[in-house]
Amino acid sequence: MAHSPVKGTRAGGGSRKSGASQSSSMERVKVHCRLRPFLSSETDGGAEPPTQAGHSGGDPETAETTVPFVCGRRTEKGQDVVSLRNEENFQFDSFLNQDVAQDVVYERVAAPIVASVLEGYNGTIFAYGQTGSGKTYSMFGGGREPQEAGIVPRALGHIFGVVNSDEKYEYAVSLSYVQLYCELLTDLLNPSASSPDDAGRSSTASNSSTVQSLLIREDSRKGVFIEGAQSVAVGSAEEAMGVIQEGDEHRVRATTNMNAASSRSHACIIVNITKRKTTTQVASDGGKSKKTFVKFGKLILVDLAGSERVKKALGDNHNHHGTRFMESKAINLSLSALGNCISALAKKKAHVPYRDAKLTRLLKDSLGGNSMTALVLNIAPHASHYSETKSTLSFGQRAMNVQTRVSINEEIDFQALYSNVQASLDQKDDRIHELEIALSKLRVEVSAAKQSCAKAEQERDMSVMQLKTMEISSEVAEQIALLESRHLESLEAAQQVCDARVEEEKEKAQAAQEEWHRIEYDLKDEREEHLRTCALLREKQEQLADLESSKGERIAELFDDLKAAQDHSEALQGQLETAFLERNGMAHRCKQLEHELQKSKEFQERGLKIMQTLTDRVESLEKRNRDGDRHRAPALSGARRNDSNRRRDPLSRVESSSEEDCEPSNRKQQYHARRKPSLPQAASGALASSRSVSASSSTSSRKRSTAASILRF
Repeated sequence: MAHSPVKGTRAGGGSRKSGASQSSSMERVKVHCRLRPFLSSETDGGAEPPTQAGHSGGDPETAETTVPFVCGRRTEKGQDVVSLRNEENFQFDSFLNQDVAQDVVYERVAAPIVASVLEGYNGTIFAYGQTGSGKTYSMFGGGREPQEAGIVPRALGHIFGVVNSDEKYEYAVSLSYVQLYCELLTDLLNPSASSPDDAGRSSTASNSSTVQSLLIREDSRKGVFIEGAQSVAVGSAEEAMGVIQEGDEHRVRATTNMNAASSRSHACIIVNITKRKTTTQVASDGGKSKKTFVKFGKLILVDLAGSERVKKALGDNHNHHGTRFMESKAINLSLSALGNCISALAKKKAHVPYRDAKLTRLLKDSLGGNSMTALVLNIAPHASHYSETKSTLSFGQRAMNVQTRVSINEEIDFQALYSNVQASLDQKDDRIHELEIALSKLRVEVSAAKQSCAKAEQERDMSVMQLKTMEISSEVAEQIALLESRHLESLEAAQQVCDARVEEEKEKAQAAQEEWHRIEYDLKDEREEHLRTCALLREKQEQLADLESSKGERIAELFDDLKAAQDHSEALQGQLETAFLERNGMAHRCKQLEHELQKSKEFQERGLKIMQTLTDRVESLEKRNRDGDRHRAPALSGARRNDSNRRRDPLSRVESSSEEDCEPSNRKQQYHARRKPSLPQAASGALASSRSVSASSSTSSRKRSTAASILRF
């Protein structure tokens, strides 16, 4: 069965580019809604199964019918509208009811994407819906009948059908199979390295702490990829399905109220296809080294675990810390993160939360990168699943607004180019070797002819010498002359033949030489192109090696610089704290000095007041002394008269003299007690106070200058 790729003008691009002009185009995510048939448990409860739910892939004009819960109809634009209870409408690319066969599902959903993957594009197909809605049946099928095969086996058959029938290209197909269980990414093809102790073989999963999760990486060339996942090369669809079935045995499944074999993990099959021209095709495209391209296609097939309500799936008496509950919690969280990413992409937000869950990181390119994506919405027909069905349809409606930028993943096929140049050089070397062998044979023949000529000349000379020494008769002389003439004729004939042969061989040698020069001239451009290609390869290898070697050194240098910067920052922080402490101390000291200066000023003003008071007292005392001198003069004259009287009376003179001696001494003592002690003491106190004021003033000025210099610093 041949399929054509999705139409569109796309020439090159993708994460792998080299040389050729690359372009890309925008593709919308294709959303298909599939309704599963009623289960026996649902019909036993009294529900009436529908006879037809929408159109089944036949004539779209006659396919419009309704059912009590879900119905579908075809619009004029070729899209289908799904209605719930004839109230809410959801528009999708197609609606597939319970009567649609698996081959029709594949033709509508997966065939265009698989054909595009074979042309070098990336493609993703994943199924979404609640538990028990038929996602695994849509992806893998059920039973061993060929008509029951799902999207995965039909896609592998489609791929290897093209691979085996296309003689112009060589294909290399490999696949990986991983599962995402409770946010742990494990390899189903290598369970010994990353399996949860054969959790898929039993109905309960083992302790997740023993699982070694694979890492999701991303770079500009490969895009999103899984580091450490085993990739198995396959040569046929049967071999690929055998590998998938072997890995499927390790997938985690369990029994719930909604499904007897419920998938408890998200499964992801990654098929990588490498496409390049065959050696004969490359040689027939043009004798000289023509650039060819190798294409890389990647097909991602995802079987998501079903969203479920814990009460409905596990019952009322479930353990909130049990394995089933933790599985349901992890599944719902990852699907919620997927819904948030779809909503952000549909609204064209600047930030899309891909890193909220490993599922969204794994599907980053499929949702908003370089990939053609198809989404299969699986819904249940019973009315008891109304809320889950509505949530699924709303998810698909938002996904209808998501667009991806797709482009071909191709790069120059250096392997084919090198093989082509090497084959051309080998062919030219073989021709040169053949010409060298022919030339060596001609040289041997010419050398033999020259030797035979030299031998004949030697024989002729010997005959002439013998004829001169022998005495023979005339008859013998005539016979000898006749023989000599015949011999000369034969020699001339042999000489002519040899000369002709030599000329012929010279012409052949000249032709071989010309052919040699022509071949060298023809090979000149090819050798230059080959040398340029080898130099380019060597340069890219050296750049890659330099990048690998310098990456670790650069990281170490950056860490050292960061540590030094941190140390320097800590030292500066310490210095800054010390400076702040010194500044606070200086400010406190300046306040103390200002307080002392204020006290010194007050003390100085008080000393000045004391000096003024002392000056006033000294002036008043001097005035009093002058007034006392004027009043003492008459008293002295009276004293003299009394003295003369005492001289006359010796007894009275003695008494008066003793009284006079006592009285002046008392007055003098009183005067000096009032004047002399107070003046020196006040003067000395004033002098000391002025000195202390001047000293404190100079000290205060020095302290103020010191404080100012400290503040300036």
